[in-house]
Amino acid sequence: MCLTKNRKTLSVKDNDNLIIERPTFVTHLECAMTGERVAPDRLHNLSPAGFPLLVRYDLDGAGRRLTRTTFPKPGNRSWCATTSLG
Repeated sequence: MCLTKNRKTLSVKDNDNLIIERPTFVTHLECAMTGERVAPDRLHNLSPAGFPLLVRYDLDGAGRRLTRTTFPKPGNRSWCATTSLG
């Protein structure tokens, strides 16, 4: 997979957004029906019971670590298309 930026082709390994380690604050995955917990660091499709998995987060930890300055301000949004209905 390659990304093009200013006519320069970058591979995924060169894209800092994809390789920088970031905290996720995910504590576990939980079966939506049974409440069974499964590890968040493995790939899952469905719970062992065959139901969707819900992601559970450490919201207190995220609240202590993340602030408004953690995230960059939105830049040029010219890529957003708006349509008028009428």
